[in-house]
Amino acid sequence: LAVIREESRFNPKTISWANARGLMQIIPQTGRNVARLIGIRPYYTMKLHEPETNIRMGCYYLSQLLKRFDGNKVYALAGYNGGPLRVKKWKNKWQTEIGTEIDMDEFVESIPLSETRRYVQKVLKSYYEYKRLYSEGRAGYRIKG
Repeated sequence: LAVIREESRFNPKTISWANARGLMQIIPQTGRNVARLIGIRPYYTMKLHEPETNIRMGCYYLSQLLKRFDGNKVYALAGYNGGPLRVKKWKNKWQTEIGTEIDMDEFVESIPLSETRRYVQKVLKSYYEYKRLYSEGRAGYRIKG
């Protein structure tokens, strides 16, 4: 929910300046790769505007980033916005220059791409607000993680 809120404000027709589309703002090339991996056939770019398909693809991609970064939400979100190779580079630079212990708040503040830094901050803020709102015993929902 937090990614969708910050990416598209729940508008499935949204197209970004980078040509990302739909609720979870998937770039057509990423969509093509994800569609192949999860068996969406035929794939065409307009499918990115179908809410169910877009969410399925975006959640799959985000889950792969979470696996790649050992469940670290900050790295996964930074990778979702700025690309996983950049995150790996930033993480390695941090570890080389500062040490192996990475404070996530400091890491976020040190993200060199201002768009990605603000994106991670906004999504995390929304994530924790949704988590608070839908915590166990409230509204009958529970968000894990």
